[in-house]
Amino acid sequence: MLSREDNDLVTQTNQGTPMGSLIRRYWVPALLSEEIPAADCPPVRVKLMGEDLVAFRDTQGHIGLLGEHTATFARSFVTRRIPLTKPMASSTPISGRAN
Repeated sequence: MLSREDNDLVTQTNQGTPMGSLIRRYWVPALLSEEIPAADCPPVRVKLMGEDLVAFRDTQGHIGLLGEHTATFARSFVTRRIPLTKPMASSTPISGRAN
């Protein structure tokens, strides 16, 4: 049986934890593409590894996943539309950092 400390080490996946840092290096499924069925459909809230995210399709039908709250915008991305004039750069689904 694992000690409480060892159990926390391998099960906690929030940002800044050892397992959270490891898992964020890999692609992690967030939701089915059918859950955001069409271009410009309403965005969907996703909670993944302790992070509040927003999944959406842009006007061209490309799927995106962003942090729900940012320092730049005071409101949630779920409650607003941000028009994109060019495709977003390829990014990891969790951190949003470019590959």
